[in-house]
Amino acid sequence: MPAEVEKWDDERSRDGQASIGIGIHYVPVVIGDVGSERTTAFAGVGDTVNTASRLQGVTRELGCGIVTSELLTVKARDMASDLSLINAFRPASPRVLRVRSAPVDIWYR
Repeated sequence: MPAEVEKWDDERSRDGQASIGIGIHYVPVVIGDVGSERTTAFAGVGDTVNTASRLQGVTRELGCGIVTSELLTVKARDMASDLSLINAFRPASPRVLRVRSAPVDIWYR
């Protein structure tokens, strides 16, 4: 994913478009169809989605392409057979994200 984000960002910057930022959080999420019979959309809702969105906003603050929560980083380390990609992420100071009371430990690349 980081290589694709960098490639896409390079292409977009040549066209004068904004940078791409990705925020990733790891906890259960509520997803499904929302709306009425006339207008239905597939969506994710709740704290997980909101936190990922706020992490995406931190990419601009840090000038990076991807920001993950500590929860995602820990889970990825537990599951990975090759840690080289995960080790490319660096910790940043915890951030208080809008609509969250406690700071979130984050990693970025």
